[in-house]
Amino acid sequence: MRYQQFEVIKAMSYMPLSIDMKGKKALVVGGGKVALRKILPLLDAGARLKVVAILASDEINLMNERREIELCLREYRKSDLKDVFLAVAATDSEEANHRIALDARSENIIVLVADHHEYGDCIFPARLRRGNLDISVSSGGTAPGFSVIVRDRIAEIIGEEYASLLEQAAEKREKLLTASERSK
Repeated sequence: MRYQQFEVIKAMSYMPLSIDMKGKKALVVGGGKVALRKILPLLDAGARLKVVAILASDEINLMNERREIELCLREYRKSDLKDVFLAVAATDSEEANHRIALDARSENIIVLVADHHEYGDCIFPARLRRGNLDISVSSGGTAPGFSVIVRDRIAEIIGEEYASLLEQAAEKREKLLTASERSK
């Protein structure tokens, strides 16, 4: 079955959106390199992470040992989607990823499909962070490697000093807002 039940999303129909994942439950199905690339930003964002995989890489097993994730070494089950906010299908099986995407969609759960971005609801852009400054670069899923190249070029221009510049700007903004509130 080749994703027959999906309406194909046209390139660049994605809307950039930053979501607070802190404490939200996310499911990643898969235990290899691709799954690891999806796990890391979710952990960084504070998501509560369940990983389901038949086999898991050493890095993923280590995360489980450190209790950073909950790892279930078995096949995916639809019940794994219970109370999930975001699901990631990152197995090496197109059929499994298809099934996960269909299940997630049937439960109104946002889903990322690693091997066929156009059949998911979202993508993870290449990301550059400088303190609270967060710059994302996306090719709409068409060429993720190109997005990384562009992000790295931006990183040559936007250095670590931008983190403190942003802090200063935020402090000035707060003072202006406080002064405005007092004058009312």
